[in-house]
Amino acid sequence: MIYLFDTSAINALQNDPERQFLVTGLLATNNPRISALNVIEAIGTKDDQLRRSLVILLKTLSHGFRPLATPNTLSKVITNASSGTTKGQT
Repeated sequence: MIYLFDTSAINALQNDPERQFLVTGLLATNNPRISALNVIEAIGTKDDQLRRSLVILLKTLSHGFRPLATPNTLSKVITNASSGTTKGQT
C-alpha cells in the first residue's frame, strides 16, 4: 500500500517513542512517500536539531524516491490529464 503522510503525521511519527520500529515496519510492508510540502515544512523548522531529525526521517521514508510535487501541482496535472489538456494548450 502507498502512504502519503501530511506534516502532522510526520510530526507525530517524529515524536513517537516507537518511531524506528514503525518506520522499519512501514518500509518493509508498504510504500510510504513524501511530498515537496513535507520537505518545505520540515526545512522551515526553527530548531536545528529537530529540523535535522525531520529531514533524516523524510529521507528514510522516501526510500529512494524523490518527493512528490505539491498537492496543487498534482491536482493540476491530474485535472489536465483527465480533460485531455496537454502542456502548452489552454
